[in-house]
Amino acid sequence: MFACHNTNLIKTLLYIEVTSIIRHLITMRAIFSAPEKTYVSFRFLDSLHGAIISAWCSAGVTSDSVVGRNAANWSFGAIGRATRKGFRLRTLVIGAEGELEPTLEKLEAKSLYKRSVNGDTLNLASWKKSYEPLPTTTQFGETAALPIIMLSPLALSVQGQKGRWHSNLLDVGSQLQEAVNNRLSRLTKRTTALFLEPDQLYLRANPKHSTLVHTRAVRGGRSAFVIGMMCPMIIRGPIADVKSAWNLGIGEKNRYGFGCIGHLHS
Repeated sequence: MFACHNTNLIKTLLYIEVTSIIRHLITMRAIFSAPEKTYVSFRFLDSLHGAIISAWCSAGVTSDSVVGRNAANWSFGAIGRATRKGFRLRTLVIGAEGELEPTLEKLEAKSLYKRSVNGDTLNLASWKKSYEPLPTTTQFGETAALPIIMLSPLALSVQGQKGRWHSNLLDVGSQLQEAVNNRLSRLTKRTTALFLEPDQLYLRANPKHSTLVHTRAVRGGRSAFVIGMMCPMIIRGPIADVKSAWNLGIGEKNRYGFGCIGHLHS
């Protein structure tokens, strides 16, 4: 009986170890899902951002690694419903690349907690954690094509106009490739070569495909905001660049919850 118990324990430890190795070999994002028919409400995206920072720090990461100009590469996407009163969050996607990628496994739902001075309180302790692989079998060195949807709005600032955001992808035109690749190249410290093809039929059928996201409270009872766009598209390029887009998002303010992509057929 004792030997049987030891055998089962060894099998369990081996399973955990093999699973951990596989997660490091395959590109994975962490997914936190609310219990069925429930959600978490909050008013400002800054509150969710703070809860995720708390989880990173609880996993052993220093605050300098996840906040600020010199922070490592990570992103998140909040999936749910936006209302006039704020957000109803049902799923949270967190991706990372480089030094933070191994720490994704250490993120815990119980550490996703934030009591903010703006009045928001988030507690995701009861949420379930899972992992989502990059949905392509393309080998490194090859070109991949991935049909995607925006899980969180795509934010692109208007060049030369501080504080203004694009609200129509038809107006962005060919600048889309340049904007996405410039941002991703800065993050990855290599020249990326992604080609993005928005669904033109969707854009014609949905001329108003932007959304205003309240990011944080400011003085005077007002709130800061970012305008982002939602549109299905196809993303093509070297598999390493597609992997980075999957892990880090596209466009701007990825560490603030914008530009998270999902597989169109998921």
